[in-house]
Amino acid sequence: MMFGGLGSGRRAGATFELAAPAGFACLFVCSLAAAFLAPAWMLSTDMLPVAIIGNLFVLLLCVVAALSRSGERPRNLTFALWWVLMSSEEFFVHRAETETTMAGHFAPEAYAEASIWVMVFAAALVLTFRDSGYLKLLLRGPYRWLALYGALCLASCAWAIRPVFTAAWSFKLALTILLLTMCASRIREEEDLKSFLKVTLWGLAFVTIVPPLRALFYPGPIFEDGRLGTSISPTGLSGMAATLLLTALAAGPLLRARWVGVLGVAGAGVMFLAGGKTAILGGVLSAVLFFAVQRRVGAAVGVFAGLAVLGAMVISVTPVSSYLRNYLASGEASTLTGRTGLWDLAFPLIVNRPLTGYGYASSRFVSVQVGGVIWDPANLHNGFLEALFNNGLLGLALVLAIQCAIIARLARVVRLSGCPASLRTVAIGGGAMLLNVLVAGMSNAVFGGRAEGPFVTMLALITISERLAYVAQRSRAPEAIRGRSPQSPITDFGIAAESPAG
Repeated sequence: MMFGGLGSGRRAGATFELAAPAGFACLFVCSLAAAFLAPAWMLSTDMLPVAIIGNLFVLLLCVVAALSRSGERPRNLTFALWWVLMSSEEFFVHRAETETTMAGHFAPEAYAEASIWVMVFAAALVLTFRDSGYLKLLLRGPYRWLALYGALCLASCAWAIRPVFTAAWSFKLALTILLLTMCASRIREEEDLKSFLKVTLWGLAFVTIVPPLRALFYPGPIFEDGRLGTSISPTGLSGMAATLLLTALAAGPLLRARWVGVLGVAGAGVMFLAGGKTAILGGVLSAVLFFAVQRRVGAAVGVFAGLAVLGAMVISVTPVSSYLRNYLASGEASTLTGRTGLWDLAFPLIVNRPLTGYGYASSRFVSVQVGGVIWDPANLHNGFLEALFNNGLLGLALVLAIQCAIIARLARVVRLSGCPASLRTVAIGGGAMLLNVLVAGMSNAVFGGRAEGPFVTMLALITISERLAYVAQRSRAPEAIRGRSPQSPITDFGIAAESPAG
């Protein structure tokens, strides 16, 4: 279900007979090498989950390779890597105080998560050796903004507050950009685009649904201060859930599967359970505008009413109601829960380094850099200030360029004559997803900071919008193609007339 185009039959069975032994042999060799080469401190029960996840990762690649038709194997393997990278932040749970991280003391789970990034990179490198043509994409079109932003973040290790911390997150960002570009090279037809949307949806579902399920097995209450707590960041979880809801709305008409609607409802439920106020506002507003832009007034009213009923049910039967009452009584609404004070204290620091900032992901240490903050914010809780603090005006300009490139390509698909209705709906849905990012970014660091769920999804909109424009151009109605001017080739969209892998 998750990877489109997976086949079965004699060919798949024969391939499995060859691939499975090789895969398990690789598992054995890698595990044996890790046992002999790893330092003593790593050979502990804390690192056991790494071995398990690593083996499952290799097994996933073996199964995907075995069940894929020959021509679809590179695409499916690439999409599998994309899913693993999207989901990796929920494989291991770790939360640390800023002072501990500043001192360079990282939890074993942090090393474990980084090891998954390295595994994904190694697999991506193998696929790149097989076909490196996609790397040319990084020099043209919207991907050049991704490449420039990744290069700036990597370069910022030289002046970062904690170079090792910056280098680790810059590596994940660069890996994200590499995989998104590789995925773009594999999307040539509408079926390929469907597969990419499926994998992205399941990745979002994993990082949205797993945290509340995991909280059921942790000691202590599931709700902390009235919101989903324990190992969960409520604001971040609400933002991811809203993204899942909007992605399901956008992809639904194209995928035409009931499970898409189920994932959308699950996303809406978790969005309210986590109680992220700005995320809920952005999610509901974007969902309503998604239908309103299509002039489906009845559907817009219906989705608003449905979300209102769902929200009322969640709030009435869970401790979220007590959280909202306490929040309103505390008077913290006037300062956005202390955010405005943080922004006032951090702005002079931004002015001190206006061009290049303090290094990518350095906002993790903002509470140490400024005085007078009685809480541990871990970021600036504003996407634009986050970009300024980390990478200065250069970083903010590149983030805005990425967002403008997404808007431009989505708008072209919406205006394209003869474009299939399902693809136009995906384009409108992509606009709703970006609107949600911008609204949530007013009080949360959903972009411009560490390459986590919401920011990674925003970057994925580059691939979705660019390939959507390519597929939409090729799928135009025959009468629209006959009426097209000879001066309006496919390259008007800034896309090569042939697949970038060709």
